[in-house]
Amino acid sequence: MNAAIDTDLYTADFILWVTGFNDIMAPIVPPKKGAPVRPAPTNYRLELLNPQRGSVFLKPSGHPLIRGQEVIRVQTPGAHLRFRVMVPFEPDENPLEGYLPVGVSFARVDDLVPRAVALSSPVQPGSPFSRLEIRQSLLQFTAIPQHGLKDQNGNWVSHITYKFNIFIQRMKDGAIGVIDPYEENDNPP
Repeated sequence: MNAAIDTDLYTADFILWVTGFNDIMAPIVPPKKGAPVRPAPTNYRLELLNPQRGSVFLKPSGHPLIRGQEVIRVQTPGAHLRFRVMVPFEPDENPLEGYLPVGVSFARVDDLVPRAVALSSPVQPGSPFSRLEIRQSLLQFTAIPQHGLKDQNGNWVSHITYKFNIFIQRMKDGAIGVIDPYEENDNPP
């Protein structure tokens, strides 16, 4: 995929440090009681290399479902979000242990419909995400805040929170993991 980048928007560069890989395709071992256990997401640390207040920055979430977790805040008019997947390693460890991004999905974390959010390329009206590009360890897309979205009671809300899943593949054996950060888009009236 070769997506054209709008040079008028700010580009935010992130590193997703994989700190503990979990294979989401591993067989599910049912517990002794209750429902089967789902594999946990991959542990990661998110680092924003070039924060720009008023455009893209990291902040603690105030959303009740994810309170205290760090979210990526994207202000109007939007931004290109570029993620590089990396592995911290010690000199005696295998520097070839690595992961490649292989896909991404988006969903709103509030109770507003639709819960799933389309990733369109090129930009489609009504989609806050577009222009997906995946190259080697790099995944990037454009986040464009929508205007005037309302909550389930018909009230305007200042920001819309999304969970997005970055699917990664372990290079040594092809196992699939998921990194699950959150992002808030500005929602001007």
